[in-house]
Amino acid sequence: MEPTKNFLNKATLLKFENNLDVPKAVAAGEVDVMVTETPEALYYQTINNKLQAVREKTPFTKSQFGYLIPTGEQRLLNTVNFIMDEMELKDVDLELMKKNSLM
Repeated sequence: MEPTKNFLNKATLLKFENNLDVPKAVAAGEVDVMVTETPEALYYQTINNKLQAVREKTPFTKSQFGYLIPTGEQRLLNTVNFIMDEMELKDVDLELMKKNSLM
């Protein structure tokens, strides 16, 4: 929630026990906004026309999906990092999100 505190410092922050309840609360007007990762926001926008992803091109923070590899596998790590960077540069990540109805 650190980025939320930094960018929305005058907001009242609520925590939900179940993350799946948050988009429902936004759609019902019970809360004003859900701060989440861009792929999740795009997904909820796709499945519920009462919701709209905002700042999807200019998010508060920028990061990629995380991944685990065995310790000491430097060649594999370099390969995975290269592939992830290539996917982002060529917008393959966006194409995959569209193909899988995440946006």
